[in-house]
Amino acid sequence: LWEAASRALFAEFLATGLYVFFGVGSALPWPTALPTVLQMAITFNLATAVAVQITWKTSGGHINPAVTLAFLVGSQISLPRAMAYVAAQLAGATLGAAVLYWGWRARPEKRGPGGSNSATCSLAAQG
Repeated sequence: LWEAASRALFAEFLATGLYVFFGVGSALPWPTALPTVLQMAITFNLATAVAVQITWKTSGGHINPAVTLAFLVGSQISLPRAMAYVAAQLAGATLGAAVLYWGWRARPEKRGPGGSNSATCSLAAQG
């Protein structure tokens, strides 16, 4: 029982993290061009479809705390399991956003002369 529950929680954690990473990553202004609304919509939908497909058998493919809440209200999941799923989803989303944030911050084109970020350089040049 513990093994099945831990697998389900890890599946929710991983799937939500990947969903946030790819979904939000598709909305960032990339150096070559700004993404269109269509590109962002396709990326979010593909990320959702892949995440649900991967976790469907293990955890039910909730991916989103709102879906977990709907399952709880519909008496399809117990309160302790719903709370654990929501905690795993929030942790996964936080990790996905953190990885994206740190990866985005470390981009070389955001660096100015001497390795500092370009916002600091432009402020120093103005002052």
